[in-house]
Amino acid sequence: MNFLRFGIVGSGGMAHARAKRIIKNPRSQLTCVASRNHSTGQELANAYGVPFLPDWRSLISHDHVDAVLVATHQNTHALISLNALQGGRHVFTESPMALCTDDADALIQCVRDTNRILRVGHTSVLHSVHTLMKQEIGKIGKIMFAVMHVHWSETVDPKQNAAFQMEVSGHPFFMGTTLAFPLFDLCHEAVWINAHSSFQNLDTTGRFDNCVATMQIGFAQGGIGQIIYARGLSQLGGGRRCFVGNLGSLEFQDGAPNILKISTTGEVCLPIPDVDAWQLEVDDFINAVLDGSPMLISPEDARQVVNIAEAAVTSATAGQRIMLQ
Repeated sequence: MNFLRFGIVGSGGMAHARAKRIIKNPRSQLTCVASRNHSTGQELANAYGVPFLPDWRSLISHDHVDAVLVATHQNTHALISLNALQGGRHVFTESPMALCTDDADALIQCVRDTNRILRVGHTSVLHSVHTLMKQEIGKIGKIMFAVMHVHWSETVDPKQNAAFQMEVSGHPFFMGTTLAFPLFDLCHEAVWINAHSSFQNLDTTGRFDNCVATMQIGFAQGGIGQIIYARGLSQLGGGRRCFVGNLGSLEFQDGAPNILKISTTGEVCLPIPDVDAWQLEVDDFINAVLDGSPMLISPEDARQVVNIAEAAVTSATAGQRIMLQ
C-alpha cells in the first residue's frame, strides 16, 4: 500500500480540521464522510466532493476506506474504533481513546490481534510549545513541581455543548487529563493522584453549567504536579504551564510568543516556532500505516491518559488519594 484512503466519522470542528490536513498529504485522500448529523455531515462531504454516508457502520465497511478517522463525541470513540479495527481498518481517533480502562485495553488487544494501526489524537504534545519545553526540560535539573492550568471561557450555551454533558463527554477529568498530557509526558510516570471537582447546577443526567476539576499528582521521580481544568467560567480564559526544577524553571502563558526560561545564569525568552501540529499528527499516522514508522504517540501512551482520568474520578468520589497501577 502506498496511498491511504480515509473515511471520516463526525462533522464538527475536529472533523473539518482533520479533513483539511488529510488532503494536504500527497499520500492520502478523503473518500467519504459519515455523521449522525446529516446536515453538517453532508456539508463536510460536499466541501471535499466526497459521498456522505448515513451511518458509521456503512463507512467502516466501505470498499474505498483503508483508514477510519473518528471525530465524534467521546462516548463513541471506543465503540467505533473497535468495530473499525475488527473490520480490518486502520484507525485514527480523537482523544480520549475511551472513557474507561477496560475499553482502552480492549482496543489495544484488538490492535495486537488484527495487526492494524491505532493512533490517538493527542495534538498537545506536538505543539511547538511542548516540543521546545521537551528540548529544554533537562537543563533545569530534577523536576520538583509542575503546574498546568487550562481555563476555557465559552461562547456557546452549556445546554448546547456536549462538553457539559458527562454522559456524552465523560467526567471533566477526562478532558482535563487529555489537555494536560504534556505535563505527564515531561514528568513521566505518575504513581498517585488526589483529585477534587466542583460543579454549578449539576443535574441527575450529568449536565452542568460550569466546573472546576483539580488534580495533584505524585511522580515516580519525586516531583509533584498540579492540574486545574475549568469550563464555563466567563471571567477565565487561556491557561499556563510551569515546570520548576532544582536548577531553574520553564514557564509559558497561552498566547505568548515565547517560553520564559529562568536558570542560574539568568532569564531568557525562547521564541516559539510556527508549526502545524495538526498536520504533523496526521502525517505521523499516515507514515505509520504506509511505511511502518514508529508513532510519536502509542496506544499504550494514550491509555495512560484514560487510566489517570479514571483514577481522578475515583479519587474525587472517594475523597482520598488513589495509587495508580
